[in-house]
Amino acid sequence: MATWMLEVSSKSAEAQLGVDLARIYRDSALYDGNQQNLFNIHGSLSAAVIFSGLINCTLVLPYVQTELTVVYWERFAGMYSPLAYALGQIIAEVPYIFFQTGIFIMVTYPMVEYYGSVYKIFCYFYMMLCSLLYYNYLGMLLMLLTPNYMVAAILSSAYHTMLNLFSGFFILEPQVPKWWQWFNYLMPSYWIYWTVKGLLNSQYGDIDKEITFYRLIELPA
Repeated sequence: MATWMLEVSSKSAEAQLGVDLARIYRDSALYDGNQQNLFNIHGSLSAAVIFSGLINCTLVLPYVQTELTVVYWERFAGMYSPLAYALGQIIAEVPYIFFQTGIFIMVTYPMVEYYGSVYKIFCYFYMMLCSLLYYNYLGMLLMLLTPNYMVAAILSSAYHTMLNLFSGFFILEPQVPKWWQWFNYLMPSYWIYWTVKGLLNSQYGDIDKEITFYRLIELPA
């Protein structure tokens, strides 16, 4: 309600008056203590975790399929055990995801203007690293359990719908029917809920500043 000036004004009018209404509002206590800003941060964190994870899960499928052809040849020749291959495949993803997470944080952290604390940056990095890793491993699992890339891509597309539905963001855990909660806990996407919760708590869990809470006022018909 206090931002109506931003809606009716223009950049040219502000330039003539010599004021920047957006900066004035941003530097005010009303902006810092707005509950909606916290909701916006929560939504951006959830979107970042979900969409970056889904992209990683989808893009890893063709690479795993290419590796499988070589693995079948080497396994037939008895060069090394399947356990050694599995461990190598898991460990090989860590440096790539580590580098990807670093680039992601260098772009998003200053853009969203999170707190510039070493502890908070480390927590943000660690949780995003774990999130991207388990999405990559999920894509590898789907590829290894299916006969070819096309089947894995179809199952991945259908599986992502269930992942989003039971991620704990669109439907909160207390609102899930009791007969579906077991499925909620089995879904790897439920870990997104804890990832986003950890990201949000690491940034704002130690802040006891009051925020403005807007209640819905129903007008008489």
